Amino acid sequence: MLHHTATSYKTGGGGAKNLDSSSSPVATFVFFAFLCCYAFIVFYDSAFAVIDDHTLIQTLLIGQNIPLTHHIIPEIGRFYPLDGQDLNVLSAIFGASASVFYGFNALCVLVVGLCLSYAIATLLPFIAPHTKAPKTIAYILVALLLLTPAFCGSWFRLFVPERMEFVFLSIMLASYAFVANNRGMLSVIVLIIGGLSAMIACFYKETAFILIGSFAFTHLLLTFLNKRSVNHRALPNRKLMVFDVLLLCACVVWVVAYYVFVIAQKTTSGRYGDTLHNPLIVFAKNLFTYIMNEPFLFVLVPLLCFYRVFVIVRAYKASPTSSPFIPILDSSLCACAAFMGAYLVLNISSAHYPLPGYIFGLVALSAIPALWTHLSGFVRKVFAVVIALCVGIFVSNSLFYSAHTIAHYKASGQNLQSTLAFFSSQNKPVSIMLEGVDCTLIEKSEVCYSFEKWLEYAGVKATIVPDRDMYNPLRKSLESTFEKVDSSQSDSTKAAPQPQYLILTPYSSNFVNSEYIAHLDSTYKRIYHADFGLNLGFVGIKTLMKYALAKDSSNLVFSGNIWNLPAHFYVYELPQK
Repeated sequence: MLHHTATSYKTGGGGAKNLDSSSSPVATFVFFAFLCCYAFIVFYDSAFAVIDDHTLIQTLLIGQNIPLTHHIIPEIGRFYPLDGQDLNVLSAIFGASASVFYGFNALCVLVVGLCLSYAIATLLPFIAPHTKAPKTIAYILVALLLLTPAFCGSWFRLFVPERMEFVFLSIMLASYAFVANNRGMLSVIVLIIGGLSAMIACFYKETAFILIGSFAFTHLLLTFLNKRSVNHRALPNRKLMVFDVLLLCACVVWVVAYYVFVIAQKTTSGRYGDTLHNPLIVFAKNLFTYIMNEPFLFVLVPLLCFYRVFVIVRAYKASPTSSPFIPILDSSLCACAAFMGAYLVLNISSAHYPLPGYIFGLVALSAIPALWTHLSGFVRKVFAVVIALCVGIFVSNSLFYSAHTIAHYKASGQNLQSTLAFFSSQNKPVSIMLEGVDCTLIEKSEVCYSFEKWLEYAGVKATIVPDRDMYNPLRKSLESTFEKVDSSQSDSTKAAPQPQYLILTPYSSNFVNSEYIAHLDSTYKRIYHADFGLNLGFVGIKTLMKYALAKDSSNLVFSGNIWNLPAHFYVYELPQK
């Protein structure tokens, strides 16, 4: 097991005992080169896209700030008021443009990389004092983080609160590491900066208080328990204990604010993530998705958590007065487990949701090399199998999904703007059907709304007609779409105008492949093709399984577009009656 003496904090002078900050110059160069290349990709060829970016049309692009209340929705329990506020500041200084906003995202990549590599390399000797090359381990873990779907899904979009939440959490963790390893007045200033960063992070996403509060409470408790043990000689770092209290205070402030602005104002029983699908099927789907996207976080970290519980219980039975806890490691595991559990309990999933869990997840994963030498034969085999499984999933699914995510958001923004320019040049009102997008469905309504608003911003008077002929392997004739009018529709929906144009986009729920596009080309007249980026879909373990399931049970596959095609936008002119 990892020895409890790793938790001893130096009580005087400048740093932690056994702190080996050395690393290969080659490793340092490669890491920072990778970091800079990644930041450049975030910035390069950036453009405003569909979904959340239409918020800019009603605010910054017409000279108005995004209000703090924009992301406070008591009816469904949402409260993340700081999302988008960074864009207000950037617009006031540099103007509102995609290059400015994504340039800032690129800068944040560098900030996160620096903060996390420093924090992990500094905290790892507290967990395992004799670990060799902690900086190299930190570089590897941070590089892997940047390749995860959670990170890519947050950095290549604008209105994802996890991104700035993660930036401030990274500053908080770096501050925590600095205070753990230093004394003097500077550590007090850094402590305050870390506490404020934690407070700000809480107001970027509701679940942040679970992550921060779990870590601070557990670390404070385990430090106190270790202090009372007979074989624990070193004095605890009192500034870290103050830091823990400050983090808990930040969480309390957020809880009070959430009660005042959400719970006290809420008049409905609904919540974000409500679905008409079977909750058990949704839960299984969400858990499977999280494992396929983030195997290290959702498989390896829980295994490490179970192992630490086993070691602590065994040590306590052997000697009730011992101090088997490693506060930094154990509190990181508790925080990570609580955070991941929250999303499973809420029964909601999205690629970017797990990102904050990596703040403490990386700290926990950094201990595995030191842990390896202490594992018994059977336990070592279990860890070896699980690590191999996680690596296999990461290589065969997560990396493909990350690559697809980057390609999708790079292409969708450029292709949207190109399509808007095409319709603007027509200089006439248009009625459009988005292929495979039923605007009457909650999960698709924002796509239609966003398209309509972007067209209006481009000077095009547009009407978006819902496509109700979804989930067919190949689209039937246009006339069949209008024959399938549900009797429960409102008069306004029944009176929807006949569409003049059909646009195939990545947001279709139909099974799109090359044959599908060829069918559209043979049925309708293609008049425009926005072809920025590679027109490649996502092929990984998950999509192959969905492909197999889609043939047998549509109840388990909610969207027929399992390949997430196309990356391009295809515009067709429809025959008029």
